[in-house]
Amino acid sequence: MYKIVLMYHALAERNDIWKSDEFNDKKYTIYKDIFKKQIAAIKDREDIIITFDDGHQSNYNIAFPILKENNLRAIFFIISDNINKKNFLTKNQIIEMKKYGMIFGTHGKSHKHFTEIEDLKSEIQISKQILENIINDQVWCVSCPGGFCNNKIIKYLQNEKLKTVFVSKREFWNGTNCIVPRIVIMKSTKEKEFKNIINKNMMLLKRYAIIDYIKMKFKRFVNFDNVYIKKILYLVNGG
Repeated sequence: MYKIVLMYHALAERNDIWKSDEFNDKKYTIYKDIFKKQIAAIKDREDIIITFDDGHQSNYNIAFPILKENNLRAIFFIISDNINKKNFLTKNQIIEMKKYGMIFGTHGKSHKHFTEIEDLKSEIQISKQILENIINDQVWCVSCPGGFCNNKIIKYLQNEKLKTVFVSKREFWNGTNCIVPRIVIMKSTKEKEFKNIINKNMMLLKRYAIIDYIKMKFKRFVNFDNVYIKKILYLVNGG
C-alpha cells in the first residue's frame, strides 16, 4: 500500500503578531485552525505520515498539543544551528517532545543545500551528533534542505547511518524505499487539494509532476513568485 508523507513547516494563529518573514517561509506557514481540520481528517489513517521541517517554535506551541490531543506522532527535522534561537525549538522542548514519542531527524547544521556544501561531512556529522546528544538516541533519518539531493549525497548520508532520506518530490511513498518523497502543505493549499492528496488522487500527482517539470526547466528564466505565473500554475494545479 502506498503511503502519503506530508511535509509541514511553521504554524501560526490567525491573529499572531509573529512575522513569518523573519523565518523566511511565509508561504509555508499554515494557520492553526486549518492544521486542526487537516489533522482531524487524517487522525485515523495509518497510511499517512506527518513530518515537519526546520524546527520552528510553533512545532512545540501549536503542533505538539494538537498531535497529542489526537494521539498522533510526527517526525521533526531540526537545523542544529537554530536550536535555542528565536522562533525555533529549544533543547528542553525537543527533549519533552521526544519523551512523548515524537521522532527527530536532522535537517543539516546550517540549512544550506547539501549539493552546495563543500564540507558535507562536517555539516552532517555535527548536526547529527548535536541532536543525538539532546534526544539521547540515534538519529536515523534526514531531510535534505530544499529537497536538493543526488545519488552521491544519498550514498554518503546512508554511510553516516542516516538510513532514510526524506526529499521534496511530490509523490506517494511505496513504504519500502529508503528515499521518501513528500507532499508539501502550504498556506496556498486549499481544502479541495488537501482532500485530493489524502484520497491519493493520481491526477493530482500528474499535475504536480507537470508543475515541477516546468519549474525545473525554467527556474533560471522565470520568476515563479510573479502573480501571473502563480495564476497559471494555480490553473494547471486544478484550481
